[in-house]
Amino acid sequence: MNRSFEKIITLDGNLKGRPALYAQTLSHEVGHAAYPYQEDFSSKAAYLRSTMADEGAATMTNIRAQREILANGGPDIGVAGKNSASYNAAYDQFLKDGNAVGCRDAIGSAFGNEITSSTGQTYNDYYGGWYDKTFPSKK
Repeated sequence: MNRSFEKIITLDGNLKGRPALYAQTLSHEVGHAAYPYQEDFSSKAAYLRSTMADEGAATMTNIRAQREILANGGPDIGVAGKNSASYNAAYDQFLKDGNAVGCRDAIGSAFGNEITSSTGQTYNDYYGGWYDKTFPSKK
């Protein structure tokens, strides 16, 4: 969990004794902390784009850390999520064209279909449900 507004990253105690997964999780959470996340409440779609861009930024940091560790002879820490091939493809494109926004959006779009560890919902459903409860539609 990342509480960037408090400048605190808290990692699950279950990661103890699992250094690769610990490093993967830490690199992902550092990505959240470093990204200047701005929630866009103008619509549900805009809110989902903004939250998934934050996940994209976190995943970019995870990929960069993974590659740096591997390049220096360390273990493979992996990439958080089930769509690592598409995340890596987006990151490779970013390395070619420098388009960080495009990379965040591409990764974020796929990340929305990942399953949260807390509720078992997709990230899109989790964040979308929060938006619907917080900003109910006026029908």
